[in-house]
Amino acid sequence: MVELPEPYAECPGQPVHAEVCAVPFRASVTPSARERAVGRGCDSAD
Repeated sequence: MVELPEPYAECPGQPVHAEVCAVPFRASVTPSARERAVGRGCDSAD
């Protein structure tokens, strides 16, 4: 059971049944600063 934000809930404040689904990973077209830093061998984007 999960509680949804009011705009998405059929009955606000009431938990609803949920199903966990696998979502395939797809690499970003534009890498983030963290991804670029890891590519350079750094452990952070600083």
